[in-house]
Amino acid sequence: GLEFAVDDATVLHAGVQYKFKTQSGWALAFRGGWFNAPDNRIRLETFTGNTTTATGQQVKELYEDVFRGAEDDNHITGGFSLATPAGLEFQVAADTSDAGDEIVGSFIFRFGSGL
Repeated sequence: GLEFAVDDATVLHAGVQYKFKTQSGWALAFRGGWFNAPDNRIRLETFTGNTTTATGQQVKELYEDVFRGAEDDNHITGGFSLATPAGLEFQVAADTSDAGDEIVGSFIFRFGSGL
């Protein structure tokens, strides 16, 4: 007695990057972007179970809560990277939206020239 639905989704992304390299071999890059995360979550469409009992009503409410779908969400992103002539690179990226905020960083070592 359960029917679920999920919409197909196309996720659009847009971004820019500006990167420059100094005469000494250091490189610096700045990034920014936007993307839209559409509601493509599973949601409950129909519950035809027994809702005349307290337990049946609780089960219905539980399914409605767990499979409620979501709203479209716009994300703003940004980041930068710094690379040395020796091949060591440090990167930081951030994403902010109504769903939450994320920050991630990484260190990379490239063997050879790296740049």
